[in-house]
Amino acid sequence: RLGEECARLKEIFDGVSSDSMILLDESLSSTGSYEASYIAAEILTGFSAVKCRTLFSTHLHELAAMIDDINAKGGAPIDTLVAGIDSGKRSFKIYRAKPDGKSYARDIANKYGLSLDSIMKKINR
Repeated sequence: RLGEECARLKEIFDGVSSDSMILLDESLSSTGSYEASYIAAEILTGFSAVKCRTLFSTHLHELAAMIDDINAKGGAPIDTLVAGIDSGKRSFKIYRAKPDGKSYARDIANKYGLSLDSIMKKINR
């Protein structure tokens, strides 16, 4: 799957310009987060150099930590946005901020009864 994704991203680069808008959703999720972050940083650096508008939705927190280094190379500036949590609940509001390193996956799993406690209660009925 990673090879297919890289081939599609190459096609995007073949036609990208400063008038382009690129939308990427969880790209590079078919490899480990360290390698995905490294590849994504190079891709974002390229899009920044072209000065195209890009939205990269990801859970790659390592990538967010690289933004200052990417911006130091010049090109269009890159910023980070996060989905908000208000009073412990998802607000779905978007804020300009650095990620806190959490994806709140446990909250979602708990909502669907996938905590160990819930699973054991179901098994022991």
